[in-house]
This record gives sequence, C-alpha cells and structure tokens, in this order.
Amino acid sequence: MKLIQHSFIVLVFAVLFSGLGLGSSFPLPESALAQTSDPVFVGAGDIANCGRTQDESTAQLLDGIAGTVFTLGDNAYPDGTLTEFNNCYDPTWGRHKDRTRPSAGNHDYHPAGASGYYTYFGAAASPLDNNCTSNCKGYYSYNLGAWHIIALNSEISHNAGSAQEQWLRADLAANQSVCTLAYWHKPRFSSGMHGNIPSVQTFWQALYDYGADVVLSGHDHTYERFAPQNPNGQADSSRGIREFIAGTGGAALYPFPSIQPNSQVRNNNTYGVLKLTLHATSYDWQFVPIAGQTFTDSGSGNCVGGGGPDPTATRTPTSGPTATRTPTSTPVTSTPTRTPTSGPGATATNAPTNTPNASDQIFADGFESGNLSAWTSSTTDNGNLSVSSAAALVGSNGLQAVLNDANSIYLTDDSPNAEPRYRARFYFDPNSISMADGDTHFIFNGFEGTSTAVTRVDFRRSAGAYQIRARVLDDASNWIDTAWLTLSDASHFIELDWKAASAAGANNGSLTLWIDGTQQASLTGVDNDTWRIDRARLGAVSGIDTGTRGTYYFDAFESRQQTYIGPADGASTPTPATPTLVLTATNNPLLTRTPTPTSTRTPTPTPIVMHVGDLDGTGVSQSGRWTANVTITVHDANHNPVANATVSGSWSNGITGTASCTTGTNGQCSVSISNISNGSHSVTFTVNNVTRAASTYTSATNHDPDGGSNGTSIVVARP
Repeated sequence: MKLIQHSFIVLVFAVLFSGLGLGSSFPLPESALAQTSDPVFVGAGDIANCGRTQDESTAQLLDGIAGTVFTLGDNAYPDGTLTEFNNCYDPTWGRHKDRTRPSAGNHDYHPAGASGYYTYFGAAASPLDNNCTSNCKGYYSYNLGAWHIIALNSEISHNAGSAQEQWLRADLAANQSVCTLAYWHKPRFSSGMHGNIPSVQTFWQALYDYGADVVLSGHDHTYERFAPQNPNGQADSSRGIREFIAGTGGAALYPFPSIQPNSQVRNNNTYGVLKLTLHATSYDWQFVPIAGQTFTDSGSGNCVGGGGPDPTATRTPTSGPTATRTPTSTPVTSTPTRTPTSGPGATATNAPTNTPNASDQIFADGFESGNLSAWTSSTTDNGNLSVSSAAALVGSNGLQAVLNDANSIYLTDDSPNAEPRYRARFYFDPNSISMADGDTHFIFNGFEGTSTAVTRVDFRRSAGAYQIRARVLDDASNWIDTAWLTLSDASHFIELDWKAASAAGANNGSLTLWIDGTQQASLTGVDNDTWRIDRARLGAVSGIDTGTRGTYYFDAFESRQQTYIGPADGASTPTPATPTLVLTATNNPLLTRTPTPTSTRTPTPTPIVMHVGDLDGTGVSQSGRWTANVTITVHDANHNPVANATVSGSWSNGITGTASCTTGTNGQCSVSISNISNGSHSVTFTVNNVTRAASTYTSATNHDPDGGSNGTSIVVARP
C-alpha cells in the first residue's frame, strides 16, 4: 500500500477548485461552478500501480494545478480491482477524487462489470445510473465554462445505433456549444503500440458531424498530439478535430512502432499531465512533465463553432434494393469469357466467369486518356500521383504513385450509390518499392458516405516479401481480416467482392479476394447489414510509414455491382499465386460449383494479429524448494483477449525446460515449473511463440502495462 501525506494546502485546493456540477447529461447537463478565470481541465490516463512511483509524481503535479481533473482510463493496475483503487490510486490521484471526472479503460474492466471502478468513483463515474456499482453506462456530459464536455466509454458497446452512440448524438444536438471536448480511453488514431482503433470511429463521426473540437484518449502509454483531422484520418484545418493522447499518468511507457499521418508531436520517455485552459472560443494546451523531466508541448487552437451537424456528413444506411443505374464511365474493354483456375489440377467448375462490359458496371478507368479526369477527385501531393506510360500494366498508360513523404496520394470515385454489394478490380505492381520490415499502408478503401471505411486492402513488407490482405468492417465497427497473402515483385490483378448482410441478424455478409484470377480468401458470416458503399479510393490511401519510399504502379481499375470482373483486355495473365486461405466460394450467381462429399470443413477462426499484453509471475514455497508460476495474457491489436491461442516458451536462468499452454476466453493461460532449488534466487520464462489458426503473432508489440517485464521475458523471484 502507498502511504502519502496529505497536506492542508492540498485539501484546501481540493475544496476550492472542485466546483463542478454533474447533471443527468442530456438534454441539459448542469454547468460547472464558476471559476475566477477561464476553467482549467487537467489529467492523463494509464495511471496508478502500487509497484511504481511515477503515479505519485504526476499526482504531485495535480497538487499545484487548480481546476477539473479528468482520467483517460486504466486508472488502477494491473486489474482495476477495488483493492487496487484503494491501495494504489487513492493515495496518489485519489486525493483529487472530489474534483475528478473519470473515464474507464480496459484494465478497469478486468473485474466483471468494472465493479472496482464504479464502486470507487461512485456517482461521478456514471451519473446516468443511480447507485450503480457494476455494468454501468459510464458515459455522461457536463458543462465547464463555455465548453460542453463529454465522457464516453470505449469499453462497452459503441457501434452505430448502439444506446451509447444514440445518446451521444442526442446530447450533442441538445448542447450545441461553440466549443466541445470529448474523452475516452482507446484512441481513434495513435502511433503507439496499440495503433489506430477503428471501432471508436462512431464517436468521431458523431463529434465531427456536430462540430466538436478536441478529443482526449489514453491506452497507448505515450504523449502524442495530432493536427485537426476528420474521422477518416485526413487533415482538415477548417473543421477537423484535434486529438491528444496522454497515457502518461504513471504506467510503463510504450514505443512508437508506426507513425500515423497528421501526428505532429510525440514523446514516449516523459511522464506528466495534459493541462487545457478552456477559453470562450479557443483553448490552450500544455503538457506538464514530472519533476526531473524536461519535455513539454504547448500551443493554442480555435474552436470550430458547433451549430449542428454537417448535413452532408450524416447518412441513413439504405437497406432496400439498389436502384437501376446506367454506367456513365468509360469502360475498360475486357477479354472474352475466361475461366480462371485455382491452381494445378483445378477444374473450371470452381471459377467465376468474366463478363466483359457488364451492364452492372459502376465505374472504370484504364488511364488511356492520359489524365485523371474520369475520377471524381484526385489527391496528388504536387504531382506524386500521375498518369504515366512507364506505369502501364495494361495498354499504354498506367497510374504512377511516387512515395517520397508521409502524405497520402489517391484517386476518389463517388459513382457507387449505397451499394449493398460491390466488386472492384485493379492491377498493382510493387515495382521494388523500398519498405522497412513491418511497414503497412492502405492501397484501396471502400467507404460508406464520405469517410467511414467499410472495406480495404492493406499492403505491407514482411520478412523480405510484399504482402496484401483484405478487411471488412462489421456492424460493431470491428475489422475482420483475411490472412496476409504474399505478392511477387511483379504486376498482379487484384479483385475483391464485398457484400453487406441481407438483414439485421442474418449475418451473411462476406468479403472474397482474388489474386490473378485465383480465389485466395473468403470471409463469411459477417454481421454488416447496416453498411453500404458510396465511395472508393485507390492509391497510397493512408498510413504511409517513413521507411516506405519509392514508386509503385496501378492500372485498369473497374468496379461492378455483382458480376466477376477478371483480367483486363491486353493484359498477360501472371502465374497464379498458390492459394493460402480459401474459406468458402462466393455466392456469385454466375458461379457453378459441383459439391463433393469432401468439401465439408471446420470453420477457420477469424484471422487476427496477436501479441502478449501482460506477463505476471509469482514464486511459491514448496517444502524447502519452490515453484515458479507465470500467467500470460494474449491480446489482439485492439487490446481484446484472444482465446484458443497456444503459447510456447522456455525456462532459463538456473533451470531449463519448455512449457506451453492455451488461452481461455479471458485471453490468459499459465505455466509453472516446480522443484526449483532454494539456491536459485530467480528463474526466467521467455515466450518463444504464440500460435492460433489463421492468425499472426507479432512479438515486436509485446508489452507489460504494469512494468513487471518487457512482455516477452519475465523474471520470477524466489519467495
């Protein structure tokens, strides 16, 4: 337990400056009690751990800063129990509890229903629930000076149409302040260990629609400031939202594995708090470091102005049949009917049929015009995206993309019209582009409306090879991914078929991917009935890393509502890649398939990227000897537990042996080794690999939030 002396001055500050009123949140939240000057809003996330001292150092900063304190989740480590809140959080940040307006994080939800968090903070944590101590709403709002402040909960349902998302939109409509700030735990954009969290785009979209100004998050244990941007991560100086990440409250800090677009300032070696001064139509920010550290960041920004949603930014998904349409774009001439094979020995019954110049064509451009006029718009970064004969993969011209900085370059097609099914085919040649191992960015996106990506193609370099994968967004705003598929350094034609589920609860949405006419992957059983496609983008769409530099090529883009597209006319057909993940055949009406008794198979788990999210070790005495126990927690990229992952590792440092275990629904499993001599003061367990069907283990992102290990190896001390 931490024992901290509470001085009379601290208590006086807490009394004088805790004046903040909480209301029922909407339609009209209560206002904060008046302050003698513009209000101060100060705090951080990822805070208290009884085994560390930096939380006390950041709490001492709060001792000298008047105003309202916010928390950005993961308030008490490692598990957010009531004991940890009382013993670790309360003696540090807890001395400012009366003026704190908290938000919850994933570690706070380790106990069922975040019971420790809600019990400790009481009504301040969820004022919309009377006397709630578990499974509470955890979202609420209040006014602070001229500002409207919204605390959201990224740890419960927040997809479009959820109770929380509907509440957020109603709250924004009822409180159209000039300046609005929202905060929650998991960031939409981050260059840190956890990276971008697409599921919270629903929060961003609602806030952007109503002209919000600032978003605060934690989760990644770093400080990062972004330029104003829209919910899709595009710079927007006129009405974009500025995001701050301040996961610097005391937990062990994280690295920056991949720098995101629009990231302006980053630091991962300084603990501190973010202090905001909220003026009537603007705000000042200052990162305040703990004693003995020097990094800081400060500046000012103006408010967007509020006043209601942008009428072009909000849309109601269409669930009815698609209207008849007449293609208006110049078609790419296709070859006569062709039956792609699926590898040696394959028969034609397993391949879709190419339909040249299909009547369901949405858009096509082979770049033979020599310009980009067929597209709705182009973002070229001063000519880095252009038509060139050197880029021709089909015909005489192609699209050349020069990547010499982190700026996105892409073409936009707005021809799709609330499409419940959408096919796209394009040619792509990596052209020996230089990429650091692990560098990843998007080369194709399909959007609902103008900014919500619902399908995409990722391109990366891994272990010396180029790879792509396709992704589909479900109704809970979770990304479902195919496995990574290797591309040779040559021209390939890539085709994907995206399909929305037919109705709520039908769960029959899908995404199928072909490379060079061979089906490589199919994701089925997707719950995505609320999504439609209205926009497509092709190019280096977003996420370009500093290690990615050079030129690659695209050509012969075409999209349709349903029929298979196949190769373009005049294109040589590359040798098909070996299929690596074929889960199911598409339900294309032109596809004929002869069922065979051997086709039945066990469904493959949803492919994900995994890492070790926590290592905990204990030593137990055993009749003159002792036993070492280690619990491993496996997470996905969004820091959610991964079940059915097999962890294998080895013991060292005075003892030898191997061990393995398989995670349960909580993402955890344990290994142990007994009969250790008391002469051994400690032993080490190292995670060597984590395996799961159709999933990838990335040891580079292993970490331990409580700082007890590096996430890969842990030393267990003799008791």
